[in-house]
Amino acid sequence: MFPLVDVGELATGGSFLIVAPHPIDELLGCGGLIAEATQRGLPVHIVMLTGGAGVLRALRDMPLRDIRRVDVLRRAETLTAIARLGGGAAMVSFLDLPEGALAADGFAFGIAVDVVAAMLRQRSAGILLAPSDADPHPDHGAAAHIARAAARAVASPPRRLAYAVSGSPGHAGHAPPRAGIAVNVGVHAARRHWALEAYRNVSGTMEEQGHAVSHPAQLRRIVARPIECFFTPED
Repeated sequence: MFPLVDVGELATGGSFLIVAPHPIDELLGCGGLIAEATQRGLPVHIVMLTGGAGVLRALRDMPLRDIRRVDVLRRAETLTAIARLGGGAAMVSFLDLPEGALAADGFAFGIAVDVVAAMLRQRSAGILLAPSDADPHPDHGAAAHIARAAARAVASPPRRLAYAVSGSPGHAGHAPPRAGIAVNVGVHAARRHWALEAYRNVSGTMEEQGHAVSHPAQLRRIVARPIECFFTPED
């Protein structure tokens, strides 16, 4: 278990900037931290790299003509989820980059790095959070590389921390992280469950498409955990 750290102590190094590959990743990886920071009036900003519609298309065979419409729906869901965590619309920047184009050899990589670096400068961010580069989802791993490149591009690099979208910092074929911190977020379990309900197109019901998908038990377990762990990238 990593040592418990108070969110206020973390914030002494500057504001929080969270890089999220898709809508809902910020909730699964940092929902408790977001709720705690906003409750204390600490500055938090989220950079949402993609709209996440490609995930839905893979799950539900959605026609390509509907992808943009779903991106708009996912954006609204994200803002609702953030509001339920105690934040506001100004806390999120949507880049609307396409899924699968975030890797270093993709055209969107440089765009994302430039935007995240600009956010770090503009917001005097001292803590930069992104998924682990060991995460098996290619967009999650790419988000980690984007965060690393952005941190290296600023004069005063922030402290980088990695979060686990799956709720567990370890991934198959990778050793568990050796260093990191833990934050007690148990008091925000109800808020996180409420925020999860906002993401109906991932884990709830999409009435327009005639589909009904129950919340996966895994997602409920993730948002219910009393401790969020953030580990130190080794690169």
